[in-house]
Amino acid sequence: MVRIITCLLFAMAPALASGESLESGLFILDLPGGWEIAGGDDHPAWSDDPYHLVFEDGRAGATISTMTFDHPDREALANEYLDIRLEAEREVNAELGITVTYEEAFEDKGYGHQIEYFGSDSSGRLFRYWGFIRDTKLINIYLESYELPAESLEEEFRRLLAGLRF
Repeated sequence: MVRIITCLLFAMAPALASGESLESGLFILDLPGGWEIAGGDDHPAWSDDPYHLVFEDGRAGATISTMTFDHPDREALANEYLDIRLEAEREVNAELGITVTYEEAFEDKGYGHQIEYFGSDSSGRLFRYWGFIRDTKLINIYLESYELPAESLEEEFRRLLAGLRF
């Protein structure tokens, strides 16, 4: 029985993996199946190397960006950065007349600080943010969807993170 399950998993593996990878000086991300790199030149000027990803022809999208910095207190920077991101979410939604609901998290991993938030807004958008500050580097991953249910968006988020290497 184990041999049959193993054979089935190996047979399905090519269909589950996209084969694409993103490589920057700060990370490598092996993309899971269903995700592809999107084109476009609308990258934020403050980011060292932003990438735009699309899941299943637009059912969800992700933006991955990095920054380098010089700050003496990584924990203080992580707390301040989380506050800045959440304030930006509130400002944009207020301008658009959209109500946003979110939860946030902050964790010291010892080798870096992880910040996260997720939520939804009254336009039907679901979003998920993860940031990691390590030494002099920051990586941001932001997912959003108008089509996927919350559980599916979280699953896709976890699948993306599983392919991330520093």
